[in-house]
Amino acid sequence: MIAPVRSSRNKPLISTQKALTELKGIAGERNEYAALQTSWADWCQQHLDRSIVRGIRKEITKREHMSPETYGAVMDKARESLSEPPERLMDALKATELSYDDMEPLAYG
Repeated sequence: MIAPVRSSRNKPLISTQKALTELKGIAGERNEYAALQTSWADWCQQHLDRSIVRGIRKEITKREHMSPETYGAVMDKARESLSEPPERLMDALKATELSYDDMEPLAYG
């Protein structure tokens, strides 16, 4: 477990909010979680693989992002439809041709 420690009244204090606010200023992002994504992509590029780049922001792509529940339901449906080994999962997902509106009921019944 890792937790950011900052000082408050000269005492150590675990503060995720202060750490995220600092990161936002360093990364030059408009919100903390965008800064976290940018920082993570930069770290990965420096330490894992130079070809790693940060994804295109949702505001730019205008993509509808799935909730974790919807994503899980779509993945379950794709797995159920497989008659071949799991390596074919991506082909099965592409073949489902479900719109975002079609996927939501899968997550919530």
